[in-house]
Amino acid sequence: MESLLSFTQQCLGQLMSYVFRFLSWLIPVTYSFAQTHPTITNITGYLLAAYISWKLLCHLWTVIKRIMLLAVVVLAVLLWSRGLHQVVSEDVPFVVQYLERNSDFQDQVDRFLYHAHPSYLRNYYSTAFWYPVGELRERSIRFLASLSQ
Repeated sequence: MESLLSFTQQCLGQLMSYVFRFLSWLIPVTYSFAQTHPTITNITGYLLAAYISWKLLCHLWTVIKRIMLLAVVVLAVLLWSRGLHQVVSEDVPFVVQYLERNSDFQDQVDRFLYHAHPSYLRNYYSTAFWYPVGELRERSIRFLASLSQ
């Protein structure tokens, strides 16, 4: 058992040394490439950001579909166990009254709507809202060009 643990530690140490050597080579090469070819670097960054955003939206959509499936299953179980009349006439009004009376829930919804409003976001991301997208892109390109000089 002791030899297996020491062998695993040795393998992980060797693997990490190779990873760090590769990164110590890759980072300067990437930096020099970004300085010599800023347009290609910008396009690659935009494509990478678009890919990550697309994957994030796909995973978010999957989560929403699973939550909706769970809600349908719970509703089907309620309908099967309690009956349509009981669910529609008693359970749904009870849940609606609970959500209307529960001040914590209403405060949370109000707080979310306040923070999600664009006028609130302007306090934190004011520069992104003051300038149009084209001007922001030109400013970022000028900034990256000044870094490459």
